[in-house]
Amino acid sequence: MSSFNNTTIESESLPSLKHIIHTSSDKIPGTIRYYDLLEDSGEVIDNTITIDDPINIQFTSGTTGQPKGTVLTHKNILNNGYFTGEILGLNENHTICVPV
Repeated sequence: MSSFNNTTIESESLPSLKHIIHTSSDKIPGTIRYYDLLEDSGEVIDNTITIDDPINIQFTSGTTGQPKGTVLTHKNILNNGYFTGEILGLNENHTICVPV
């Protein structure tokens, strides 16, 4: 991110916000395009991820007590998506949005 120093944000109302990264193809002053960031990232780190690696901490709603978190693996998330798609009758022609 050193080449993006001129995009640093200083805001009293959002003191922790330092950069805005967006996926638009437009160059917006004071922001960083995601694809420019990828091109500037340098060496790619080769990390192997397995289906048993943790990917998400999901919290329950606490309907039977206090909310609690559980660690889900890649396999948990993939299986959930696959079987939800099966139940809903989704196929390769459908597009879905998953807010994660």
